[in-house]
Amino acid sequence: MARTINRLTTRAVSALQRPGMHADGGGLYLRVTKAGSKQWVYIYRWRGKRREMGLGGVGAVTLARAREKAAEARASVADKTDPLAMKAAKTEIPTFGKAADEFIIKRKSTLRSDKSGARL
Repeated sequence: MARTINRLTTRAVSALQRPGMHADGGGLYLRVTKAGSKQWVYIYRWRGKRREMGLGGVGAVTLARAREKAAEARASVADKTDPLAMKAAKTEIPTFGKAADEFIIKRKSTLRSDKSGARL
């Protein structure tokens, strides 16, 4: 028996008020909280453990975009790469030069004279 995908519609997403997880198919879920907020979640298994990857709130991420993000994550899992690890790797890590410049700017205010700042 084939699993169905694209179960939800845009109209159904806006009308859903019942708290819980509502499946769209293919690991994509709409989480509705008791307070009424709605978030998109992709659920998958990685090395035998259940993982949840947040895709964004309904106000910021449309149903179509959530499906695209879930498809990208599914492809990542199929390629044996953890989508959450890829998401974390996308965060910017400052270079040594940027970190040094920020340190100098923070440190200058605590120095006694401008000569001390010039040495940094």
